[in-house]
Amino acid sequence: MGQASLKNIRTLMLILNFSIVVGICVVFITSVQVIADRGLAVDFISRISYIPTSPLGSSLLCILFLLAFITNLMFREEVLANRGPSIAITFSCFVETLLCVLLCLQTGYTYNGIILLSLACTFPVVEKTYQKVTFISLLILLYVICEYDLLSQYAKIVSFDTYVSYFPATVRSNIYTFKSVLTSVNILVFFVYMYFWVQIKISENLKINQLYEQQYHMNEELKLANIQMKHYIEKSEVAALTQERNRLAREIHDILGHSLTAITLGLEACAKSIEDTEWLKNQLKILSETSNQALVEVRRSVKKLRVDSIEKLSFYPAVLKLCANITSLTNTIVNFEAPDYTEFSPTLEDMLYRIIQESITNSVRHGKAPRIDIRLDNKDGYVLLTIKDNGLGCDDMKLGSGLSGIRERVTSMGGELSFDLSQGFTISLSIPLEEKRDAIG
Repeated sequence: MGQASLKNIRTLMLILNFSIVVGICVVFITSVQVIADRGLAVDFISRISYIPTSPLGSSLLCILFLLAFITNLMFREEVLANRGPSIAITFSCFVETLLCVLLCLQTGYTYNGIILLSLACTFPVVEKTYQKVTFISLLILLYVICEYDLLSQYAKIVSFDTYVSYFPATVRSNIYTFKSVLTSVNILVFFVYMYFWVQIKISENLKINQLYEQQYHMNEELKLANIQMKHYIEKSEVAALTQERNRLAREIHDILGHSLTAITLGLEACAKSIEDTEWLKNQLKILSETSNQALVEVRRSVKKLRVDSIEKLSFYPAVLKLCANITSLTNTIVNFEAPDYTEFSPTLEDMLYRIIQESITNSVRHGKAPRIDIRLDNKDGYVLLTIKDNGLGCDDMKLGSGLSGIRERVTSMGGELSFDLSQGFTISLSIPLEEKRDAIG
């Protein structure tokens, strides 16, 4: 059952309430006519506590309020519910509540089932929770208060039974039967409506939760794909950098080979022509320019070998940026601390950056770690690096290309590497600084 079916149920309730209110008005007008025709006005007045307003006038007001109620309801459902502002819908609900009270008043509080119709019409249009609770509480309170048996103890009201009592017994029985049946059907339809409304809301919430779960898994897959793509890009960059390094190595070899050969031959010529001072000065000047040019070319080539992130930001900011990027792009929080950090050699910084980068990728991709803690220390001539995550960990560790690469890097620098598989995954390494390596060597 969908919203169209709920609208049909509300239409049925509207027809029932319209029939009941019009029927009550007909009973009032007809009973007064019967009292007048039978000359029972004195008896009628003696049985009531006050003189009521004209039944015909009250009936006309009832019909007027009922038409206003229907117009307000249709306008709200057809116009405001689709594109109207929230304040307009709120005002419409207040108008509807007021019309319910006026209808109950004009019928002498004989019938309050119109409030149930108002309740059914309020649920679909009021979205904000506090407004929904306010209107529902108000309408329920009115439904309890707008009851003849309750108000007749405190207010002067002519009961519906008094008017009906002047009809013949058969007519009275039929009036009570029709009123009771229509009122019961109205209550029954209201509960049916509320049952299906709750079922539809539960179904919508289940669909929303399913869509949210699907979106969540898609986001996680996209994040993992993004990490994998970055990992592949980094691998491609490493391959491209290796190729570029080979090219640069050949370039440096050619530069140095050519320049050193020229310098060597020039020095030999100088040695043979040491008596010619002017020619010697000119030759030494040419050799100096050649050596300076070779130095410039070598520096330019070596500079290209540095990691791009470190070249732009230096090591410490580059690592912080790497951690911030992972934290912002995934559900993993990466924390980096380096209380004893001082600048290291470019080679060592390049290696540490690559190890940290590879370890973070492994922790996020394989360990599904919510948090990664990285600490870099410089103590007693050693660089100490610890990378710990609280991820899934593993029972049987196999060195893949990433961990093998880390081990090769550390070993090449004369360092030591260890792994801890308890409580997530931890990588610990120590690398001697250049001075320490020289002392050991």
